[in-house]
Amino acid sequence: MKQHYAFTTPALLLLLTACGGGESSEPSVTPPIVPPPVTQPPAETAAPTIATIAPFTEWNEQAITLSANVTLDPSVTATYQWQQTAGAEVILSGADKQTVIIDASQLENDTAITLKLTVTDSKNKTASTLVNINLNDRISAAMKTGNVSDINGPLVTSLIKRLDKDFIHSQQLQSDFLNTIFSTDAIAFEPGQHSQLIEINNAIHGYPNNPTFELLKGNQGRILAAATAQQGVNHAAFGTDIFNRLNAGHFPEFEASFKRLLAWQMQQTLTDTSTNRISIFGLNDSGASWVKTWFASQYPNMTVSHCADSSATDETLTTCVNDSDLVVVASDEVFTDLQINSVLDSALSQKKPLLYTHRHSWNSKPQTAIVLGKIHFSMQAPGGPGNYFSNDKANWNTVADMQQASPLFSDEQKWVKGFLQQEFPFNFSLCQTECEALYSDNYRPSLQAIKQRINQLDQHKVTLFEQPDSHAIYKKLVLLGDIYRQEINYPMNVASLDNLSFAKAYFADHSVFYTRSFSMVPHSLGNFSRTDFSHVTPKDKQVSITSKSGFRSAGVYHIPGKPMSITRSDNNAVRTWIFINTQRSASTKEFGENSYNRPKYLQSPQIELKKGETVTLNSAYGGPVQVRFDQSDINTQFSFSNIGEHPYWRDGLDANTFATALAQADYDWAEIASPHFEVHSQTDKMQQTMTLYSRWNTADTMAEAMNNNLHNLPHVLAGFQGPNIDTVAEIVDFASSHNLTVAQLNTVKHMNADQATCGSGCSGNPYDAFWNFNPLGHGDIHELGHGLEHSKLRFDGVDGHASTNPYSYYTKYMNYLSLGELPNCQSLPIKNEFDLLQQSAQTADPFAFMKAANLNGWSQGMSIMVQMYATAQKQGAVSNGWHLLPRLHIILREFEANKNDLNKWDVIKTQLGFSLFDQTEAKSISNNDFLAIAMSYATKLNYLPLFDMWGLTVSDKAKLQVAQFGYTATIKQVFAFEKDGYCYGLDLPVVAIDGVQTWPFN
Repeated sequence: MKQHYAFTTPALLLLLTACGGGESSEPSVTPPIVPPPVTQPPAETAAPTIATIAPFTEWNEQAITLSANVTLDPSVTATYQWQQTAGAEVILSGADKQTVIIDASQLENDTAITLKLTVTDSKNKTASTLVNINLNDRISAAMKTGNVSDINGPLVTSLIKRLDKDFIHSQQLQSDFLNTIFSTDAIAFEPGQHSQLIEINNAIHGYPNNPTFELLKGNQGRILAAATAQQGVNHAAFGTDIFNRLNAGHFPEFEASFKRLLAWQMQQTLTDTSTNRISIFGLNDSGASWVKTWFASQYPNMTVSHCADSSATDETLTTCVNDSDLVVVASDEVFTDLQINSVLDSALSQKKPLLYTHRHSWNSKPQTAIVLGKIHFSMQAPGGPGNYFSNDKANWNTVADMQQASPLFSDEQKWVKGFLQQEFPFNFSLCQTECEALYSDNYRPSLQAIKQRINQLDQHKVTLFEQPDSHAIYKKLVLLGDIYRQEINYPMNVASLDNLSFAKAYFADHSVFYTRSFSMVPHSLGNFSRTDFSHVTPKDKQVSITSKSGFRSAGVYHIPGKPMSITRSDNNAVRTWIFINTQRSASTKEFGENSYNRPKYLQSPQIELKKGETVTLNSAYGGPVQVRFDQSDINTQFSFSNIGEHPYWRDGLDANTFATALAQADYDWAEIASPHFEVHSQTDKMQQTMTLYSRWNTADTMAEAMNNNLHNLPHVLAGFQGPNIDTVAEIVDFASSHNLTVAQLNTVKHMNADQATCGSGCSGNPYDAFWNFNPLGHGDIHELGHGLEHSKLRFDGVDGHASTNPYSYYTKYMNYLSLGELPNCQSLPIKNEFDLLQQSAQTADPFAFMKAANLNGWSQGMSIMVQMYATAQKQGAVSNGWHLLPRLHIILREFEANKNDLNKWDVIKTQLGFSLFDQTEAKSISNNDFLAIAMSYATKLNYLPLFDMWGLTVSDKAKLQVAQFGYTATIKQVFAFEKDGYCYGLDLPVVAIDGVQTWPFN
């Protein structure tokens, strides 16, 4: 400010006189006295004033311009000085000016700062003020909510950089921990085959405040022991009985490190004279004695108490356990699950460190999961091989060697590094034929590991974004996937899409997380579903389901991006799991031409819902909800909130309502659920399904057809009994008369009318197909048949589909008998085979001729099998020749169930017709030998003549077995039919194989 000054200038009065040319006679005059000028003192100036700046909040990634409102006296100038007096350091630009610019972009957390402005004027008068500013971090905000809508542009790069820093920091924490335990010691730890492995889910790694450590990592990469710090308490777990092994002289090099581990757990220095208290819980007397022996030898002044009384109250057990500085735990099943949970929860609440010692060799117990789960570890389920086959061991010269061999978070780091560098060292487009080894052997397993770890978070119901100060790495990984998912536009072509964009989409596919209240809906879901459900009003619904082993549809639709809460409200003894969608991941062909047409992993993880429990899920994809059960025929009830109702029918619902909803097509998926078979269909395909048959054009009649044709009839032919499976006397009476078991079936099978995992249709449960469901379609029953067939039930060398198709043919035949529906079965080449048989009859060695004909195609094998069925009917063994097959299934199930146990085999082999075969021979029996004996035994007919006629090799041992039966011989003849004539019944005209007879049809 330009200063202005006011000045006063006094007038100077001069008196001048004139001279008259000579002396003056006038008297002289004395001039007046003029007083000196008076200088006024300067006016007093006011001190600067600064208007109060109210506290405010801004995002830290934005440059913040802050101007002060300063009032100065007109006569002065001023200087300015901005200073930071509190909070994380920020960068100030223009700190000597009235307007300052704040750069806080380097901050990575919400923080509060205080700035001080000092104004000094040219009179050296000053004023100052403080400004309080809250700087919020968008990435930190997203980590609390799961909402990445504000993370874009440079912030995405910031997110990736932070992840990279997290990996480095977590690896440093791991290094610091290992150095604390091992110091400079070499690592030698060989637990042997009779040990287990500790499983660490990196997603549950509580970095940064509750980290997990790989204590002992084998040279093959398996974790032999682990440690974790949770809420300031240090826990550890070994996959071997560490005290027993140390007492026996194993791991002598590790004993010093083990002592340092105990000191780390108890967070104090231990000496020979330490007087700590140790509690033992969950170990039997034998296991406890090993613990006591070791502590007595190493720390004789410590007190070791065995909390062993399983009849004691929880309070007594809790007092025993909590009166300690360390709790040694195991899963010897001394206590009930309830006691284990109660006591260990109390110990953790009292901040007692737990040390798990594994006492089940290479195996585990159901209680192992409970105990290890308390400290965020897990182990293979009972029956898992543990370290038996790998026999991994930790032999390292230094801690650094062990850590560098497989750094913590190495799987995650390699993918994040690729995004940071914006390139990957392999090309996805090569996967159209064969992926590069670097991807297949390195990057792909790492991406699968990331997916598995995120799935485990869901399965453990970890509400990731509600966990304070932990799970930082996986929060950021999930958020990164959310961001990349918004960039996807289906379909994608791996051949033309740039490599980085494909990598982002593929990463997004592998990083979907469900146990969250907020989830962004992608811009595209491809041919799976629309993304806009604004026309749908979410509802709440009570659902009752009778359980079946396997899974059943719930009849509700999870709307993408809408949080769905599910409460299990019954109290019955059945386990239940909730999941969304039924698609198999391989039905999306990400490496085909434009066939990456939707997300790959549409089916969510299965999340257990216990009695009285509520879980909230939010899917980016949405879809029909399913419930899995561990047993059948138990009533369950669920409360669903904030869901949609897609076209859905099951028994008790209105078929007209279904028809209306299907026509309205507000959803892209529709479901019909019969008691034992369910169809999960794209809506347009279901619309086509409902127009196929006039007798089955409503949801209720379609369900009846489904239950009969995809459950009842195929399973009759496969030799099962159970709910909604007909009891056929000539099947079950055969089993009863031979004291054989008829297998029971009480489950639900499924079809996805969608995209096929393989070919145009692909077997499994569910099987999937590109076609619309047809309750009498050969494709549908064929795919179901893959789950019923057995390779032993086709002749040696014959193509696999020869044993797949009978279930379709039989179902069509039975519908023809009962309803008159034309079968439309496949044509079989019996005419060509007949011609060969007649030619063979004219040779010196008909058997050799037919064997050389190599009738090993599926249709040829099926055609020959039909002849075997028709023979059984013609010669009076069964009234319906198809029922020979279920008898064979019954024999085969008992055969397979007993052949691997010598004692069982010797007891049952005569009942099965294999009295001459010892166990070794039974285990290696050929298909032809099995079928020749089983067919003969099941019909009391000697099938050897037919095997000979068809050139089917049978061993001398099998021939002797059949001969010993003494049954009537089958007749060498052919049952003639045209095309699919066999599907109209097996009472067919016969033609002798004599080299003379001709084919009876034109």
